[in-house]
Amino acid sequence: PLRPGDVSPIIMHRTTRLVLSLALILGCAAHQAASAAPSKPVRPTNFSTPVSVMLTDPPLFNSTAMCDSRYDSSLKEQRIQYLANCIDLSGESVKYPCNIFFNSQGTYLYQPGTAFKCCLAYADIGPVPTDFLAPFTFADVESAPDDYGKVHKCNRWT
Repeated sequence: PLRPGDVSPIIMHRTTRLVLSLALILGCAAHQAASAAPSKPVRPTNFSTPVSVMLTDPPLFNSTAMCDSRYDSSLKEQRIQYLANCIDLSGESVKYPCNIFFNSQGTYLYQPGTAFKCCLAYADIGPVPTDFLAPFTFADVESAPDDYGKVHKCNRWT
């Protein structure tokens, strides 16, 4: 059983996958001609979008959730709020909403519907700034599959 302050390898793996999936989604922009460098997209400071929560252990497929993301540039903080289901923190946690907070100290998980109320999950993993592509240069357009195998054209930045 997890106690407040404990972080299991499963939580770490799933949160890392969530962050990498978010980076892939943000990096895949509309198809652009490879010869012309597109303008760098800037992520909005506040947005809401439906997301799917898919887990293998325990099995949970195509569970819809709403990701409500808020970024405060003056505080360098971000919150992702799952309004219906959450990533798996324990066997029952996918049934409850949760908040994931990112700040300069790290990533925090808060889920009041479970015994897993709040804790630092990962030190030094902070928010993604809205101008996250600022230091990068457009390289080319490439293809990348999403979680369902559908291939999308994406701009590659190096």
